[in-house]
Amino acid sequence: MTKVEYKPGDVLVVHDGGFWAWVIRLGPWLRNKLYGTNEPTKWNHVLIVMPPDAKGNAWAIEGRPGGVGWRDLEASGYLTSPLTLSNAEQNKTEEQRAAICEVMQAMADRKTGYDWSAIASDIARVLTPLWGMRNKWGKGVPGHVVCSSAADLAYERVGLDSPKPDRYCTPWDWATFIVWKEWT
Repeated sequence: MTKVEYKPGDVLVVHDGGFWAWVIRLGPWLRNKLYGTNEPTKWNHVLIVMPPDAKGNAWAIEGRPGGVGWRDLEASGYLTSPLTLSNAEQNKTEEQRAAICEVMQAMADRKTGYDWSAIASDIARVLTPLWGMRNKWGKGVPGHVVCSSAADLAYERVGLDSPKPDRYCTPWDWATFIVWKEWT
């Protein structure tokens, strides 16, 4: 297996264990059962790779309950997990990579909150396709995001393709986007 070289601005879609990770994966599993969709169900979290620190340690920024913040990629195990997906193959200029990292840094600096209403909406969309919450991004840095929508916002702001340009972008939207190389 070839080791993937992740660069700043790349998206990582990962599999975590635990109860809440299972709950997040439950949404696409239910949609597959109820509506016959074929959404990937292994992944439940999204991060953006950031530049390494002065010691060369790998870092990412993620949306999470409690606010957008930093994750030590070396300690997480994501870099070596066979379940980690990445859009490293998606073409990005150095300027786009830097701009993605700036958007993520701005959300981390503001400790942008978790978008619980988007999570509730996703649960509701499993049960009914009718859900009327506003889904488009406004101007500036949003007040609330989830991990996958934070990555979507950063990509949208720099003009790169992303799986679903709205606040309801999910980990499985990113997983599908990466598996099928939908940026091509």
